[in-house]
Amino acid sequence: MIYLGRIEDPLFYTTMTKTLEIDIRSAEGLKVNRRLIKKKKTFAVVKIGEKLRKSDLDDSGGSNPMWNFKLEMPMKGSVQFISIEVFYRTCCGRHKKIGEARVPATDFTGRNDDVYGFFFFF
Repeated sequence: MIYLGRIEDPLFYTTMTKTLEIDIRSAEGLKVNRRLIKKKKTFAVVKIGEKLRKSDLDDSGGSNPMWNFKLEMPMKGSVQFISIEVFYRTCCGRHKKIGEARVPATDFTGRNDDVYGFFFFF
């Protein structure tokens, strides 16, 4: 589950930079080549514009990793999407992508009817 909350004033202007608090908690049923992941170490990467942050490796989760990774990232008004990618580390130390979620930035810019400023994605 991914929890995203707005930190600053809900009013938005395209030239402003906002700060998003992002909490990447876990994933369920991760598969590679239609097979559940068993012993692979996974991590998540959050990209907002040019900036990115990586979570710690989940050593024991397999296909149901738990990261409990909390971060704050700036978001400029010109950003169109927030990207969250999940990777696993191979036995050779390489990183391979499992999947990606792209969330429209308009979901966080105050252009919706959300009263509390929090969003949940499952």
